[in-house]
Amino acid sequence: MLVVDDDASIRLLLGKILSPKFQVVALTDAVGAFSWMSEGNMPDLVICDLNMPDFNGMEFLANMKKSGLYREVPVIMLSSFSQEEAAAKCLEQGAFAYFEKPFDPIAVRETVEKIFA
Repeated sequence: MLVVDDDASIRLLLGKILSPKFQVVALTDAVGAFSWMSEGNMPDLVICDLNMPDFNGMEFLANMKKSGLYREVPVIMLSSFSQEEAAAKCLEQGAFAYFEKPFDPIAVRETVEKIFA
């Protein structure tokens, strides 16, 4: 599982709640994530922040869903934006779920577990 977020505390929290059951790789930005994947790493799930410098989460999601290789990888989006429009756009672009920060860690873990059920 790949976590992409520029906030160290979010990466740490997600790693803490998910690592007992899942192998978690945490990276700080979308460019690093694509670089990691281009090295032959295939995530079984991506949890990605919507607001990151340089290459935002929406662009990352769009590129994932356009890719023949990564199209089927489920993506969960996180954002500090509470706008329904942002959530709707992410889901329309193919995100599996959208969580507003601060999110309920248990709800995120349950959603991840549903994906792998």
